[in-house]
Amino acid sequence: MKHISEYETFDPQSSQDPAKQLIYSLPEDVKKRFFGLWGIPQRPDYHPEGNTLKHVIMVVKRAMREHPDNMNIILSAIFHDIGKDETFATHPKTGQPTAYGHEEKSGDLVRKCADWIASKGGDPDVVEFIVRNHMKAHKMDQMRPVKQEVLRSHPSFPDLERFERLDRGGTDL
Repeated sequence: MKHISEYETFDPQSSQDPAKQLIYSLPEDVKKRFFGLWGIPQRPDYHPEGNTLKHVIMVVKRAMREHPDNMNIILSAIFHDIGKDETFATHPKTGQPTAYGHEEKSGDLVRKCADWIASKGGDPDVVEFIVRNHMKAHKMDQMRPVKQEVLRSHPSFPDLERFERLDRGGTDL
């Protein structure tokens, strides 16, 4: 995984890397938040890759590799953890990094960027559904059956399931 300074000096026009090109096409304020994730640590037991930026870039690359024709999943990968910049804290009992509610902040940003998402071939409603529900998808087995059924009945649930598999930690790139 590259160090943040390598991304800061990156020229997207000269790159063949579609992940970099997509990330660098983000609106400037969102791009700044995206790269700010470098300073947001993650729980090492869930995310051995270290910080949030490394994790998000890995998920984007997984999405592009495994679902190259599904812009909703790819764009969800970009946005899914960006709200951690507003919600990061250290858990007072465990001392571990936490970002409770980040999926709501991330979903709000998706809504704000709906035009940009549509311009990239995504459906803002689907991307928002995936982003707002990606943490629930990780814990489906802990949900009451009624709540599981509500989530499963959403037309975009298959994409949420696909995304959930991509979002698991690890350094496979």
